[in-house]
Amino acid sequence: MTRPAAVTVLRVARGVAWVRIAIGAAVVAGSIGIGTLMQERGETPLVLAGWGFVCLAIAVPVLFTGVSRLIRPQVFAQLDRDGVTFSAQSVRQILWKNLLGARRGLATTTRRNTTHTTYRTPLILQVRDPQVLEGNWHGFKFRHHGHGMGDGTAEILIKTLGCPVTNEDLLRLLASHSHTKPDLGPANPATATLGGVKLNQPARAGFFYYLGASAFLLGGLFLAGHGVRTLVQAKDSLHWPTTEGVITSSKLETRTSSGGRGGGSATSYVPVIHYHYQVENVGYTGTRTAFHHDGSRKTAVQLLSRFPADARVPVYYDPQDPAEGVLVRNGHGLWIPISIDLLFATIGGWMLKIKRRRHFSD
Repeated sequence: MTRPAAVTVLRVARGVAWVRIAIGAAVVAGSIGIGTLMQERGETPLVLAGWGFVCLAIAVPVLFTGVSRLIRPQVFAQLDRDGVTFSAQSVRQILWKNLLGARRGLATTTRRNTTHTTYRTPLILQVRDPQVLEGNWHGFKFRHHGHGMGDGTAEILIKTLGCPVTNEDLLRLLASHSHTKPDLGPANPATATLGGVKLNQPARAGFFYYLGASAFLLGGLFLAGHGVRTLVQAKDSLHWPTTEGVITSSKLETRTSSGGRGGGSATSYVPVIHYHYQVENVGYTGTRTAFHHDGSRKTAVQLLSRFPADARVPVYYDPQDPAEGVLVRNGHGLWIPISIDLLFATIGGWMLKIKRRRHFSD
């Protein structure tokens, strides 16, 4: 009875774990700073609790995985007598009998409109089993970067970020198990290919891709800018002068937005309050109750009971533009839509940026 060959386990370098810990710590520090600023501006406990929950939901998993991988780094690759499994990338096992060759890939990075070519990552493996391109992540199927060759073989790109050994050593290790000769020479940027497709060709994207990405970016920036302007105005209103006004009408409006057939609907409650006031014997009509409200029925009813029809109330107005008046001077809750708008803008910018990079199937 033959004994199985020893198993070689390559674990991800601990430096990758420190990156996660640093990101998690930065999120915690930033959320505490923003939370403190929100508290100083008078945000309600409910809004502060919601902000804290969201930040913790982001930071805790990142910190936990960082600390756990620092204590025991995750497996990058495992080599046994049958084949190699790149666990860090969820690549299915590649049998040694199916590994036909291994060579250096090509990686490019774009910084300040200048493209730099390096040869450290990634690697390209030629395999006899095209199904190795298929993988899954938490139950969702996806296709690894690679191409079928049309002859029953395929080339798959393997990222080596976090690999504890150099690319040359990893190539030699794979070649020794599969009895192939590794290609240790650097890839030529002019001719480097993956499955016959050039690695450094410009990425192509359709019109609707750029249209959607631009809409995300510009729309998010526009809405975030409007929110910031409103937030600044709410802060300035704390110093606005006041005059006496009269509520001319006060009623509750119910607005329903539909998500389409089968998509459900959302109902918001809006207090519609009209009031009249005078500044230096000039009359003005105002409709702004507050700079922001959450659309809940409870908040709307509270505002309506606070400002009933025919009531005389103080009205705060902008001394530079007396037509800008408000009944409640605060910007409670404005941070939430601003954050969402900035997130959409970030997604749009990221979508445009990845298409500007040189394509290297990474």
